[in-house]
Amino acid sequence: MRSDSPAPEPAASLTPIAWRPVLAITAALAVVLVAVSGQYGYFVDELYFLVAGDHFSWGYADQPWLAPALAHLMDTVAPGSVAVLRVPALIATAAGTVLTAALARELGGGRRAQTLAAAVHAGSFGTLFAGHLLATSTLDAPLWTGTVLLLVRWIRYDRASLTGWRRDRLLLGAAVLTAISLQIKYLVPILWVAIVLALLVFGPRKPLTRPLLWGGLALAAASAVPSLVWQAANGWPQFAMTSVITAENGGNGGRAMFLPLALFWAGALSGAALAVYGVVAALRRAEYRPYRFLGIAPVLVLLAFTVTAGRPYYAAEVFAPLWAISAVAVTAAAPAKWWRWTFSKPVLVLSAVFAIVAALPVLPKDTVSPTDQFLTKPGTTGWPELADGVAVISSRLAPDTAIITGFYPQAAALERYRNGRFTQPVYSGSRGYWFLGTPSPDTRSVLFVGPVPESLRAAFTTSEPIGGYDNPHGIPVVNGPLQFTLLSGRNRPMDQIWDGLRQLRPA
Repeated sequence: MRSDSPAPEPAASLTPIAWRPVLAITAALAVVLVAVSGQYGYFVDELYFLVAGDHFSWGYADQPWLAPALAHLMDTVAPGSVAVLRVPALIATAAGTVLTAALARELGGGRRAQTLAAAVHAGSFGTLFAGHLLATSTLDAPLWTGTVLLLVRWIRYDRASLTGWRRDRLLLGAAVLTAISLQIKYLVPILWVAIVLALLVFGPRKPLTRPLLWGGLALAAASAVPSLVWQAANGWPQFAMTSVITAENGGNGGRAMFLPLALFWAGALSGAALAVYGVVAALRRAEYRPYRFLGIAPVLVLLAFTVTAGRPYYAAEVFAPLWAISAVAVTAAAPAKWWRWTFSKPVLVLSAVFAIVAALPVLPKDTVSPTDQFLTKPGTTGWPELADGVAVISSRLAPDTAIITGFYPQAAALERYRNGRFTQPVYSGSRGYWFLGTPSPDTRSVLFVGPVPESLRAAFTTSEPIGGYDNPHGIPVVNGPLQFTLLSGRNRPMDQIWDGLRQLRPA
């Protein structure tokens, strides 16, 4: 069996990139994602991005501007097309697969290592789940991988005694990717803090002495100023968003479950095993000494997400370096180990098939219950029916009625699917939707979608239930009919009522 020698000496040339198998894997991934891209409907965040993009701003309560802008652009190109909306996600996911293979090559991996790294990336649950949705984590992940790739290449160039612009421009390139990432999410500083700490402890420290690194990162930070100005002007709702996510994840219970769920996102078997072995290989194998920071930086990032009770899908952004470094190690000539079966072709295929069934909308739409809380199914069905229900009720509503929903995707879905059937404005105090519109002071009554908060009920003299909508979809972990309630006889100023519905309050 031909071996792939990991971590070559600096002067040695790298193995040519294995374009044929890597592109074949990437193409297969793209075919799968395209095949399911039009299934079901918009995901909850996609609905929000569409409405937020219609209210363009350099900042939003829960993320910067780029994802809503992309959603608006794609919907302008092909109005109402879920498949076209997800084209940027497809491109980002395919790029992530190629970059993971390129990182394995940069670490000394040959054809087998590059192929394994690409296969594990393409077949992981996190890649497939995020890859078929326009989500911030989908767009951000390849930027993190590319940043690490450029840093690893800088170290290789430095070990080869290559100095000057050809070497240091790689650090500037990493800063450019960081700047782009800062327009998608605010998480990439966590990656850089983890990298700096890992380099300080494990080395090499030389990248930290390069002016282009710090100058580039300063420019990257400057690129986030417009979004930060918006945050400051609106009371830093991003900090409140962190508290909301922590509460939704169950507080300490969410922290305890973060790592197991993150490993599930990495891949129930092969992906998780490679991620864990990547840490071991980076820290224990002598040939990886120059890249030892790759084993500890992802762990520090995962620890930060655990402490803050972040979403498990955040972890999708840190696994690529671990997959790459372990792919090189496990394909190198070595005595057979009992655990090597987890990286065998049958197991890789089985893991990919499981991920496809679990993460993608492959079942017929009419077989999926909107109340099903399993994986991707809630959040992508039932939205047109919700708008149908409001359209039926709208004939009973006075012109000065506002529609307010308890959960932000419900409001976004009503905007997306109203199709001129009702004219009443739609609002929600949920998360960042509160900032997208304010009810008129002349609003006299409210049609509330979802469980009515007691503070809102107390602001009106009359509360009248109006039928029900047998799809609680959009109310997390709640089963039963979704109630419509008409509130009339307002006894407080509308601005006070609206402020009371704000979920993300000033820090």
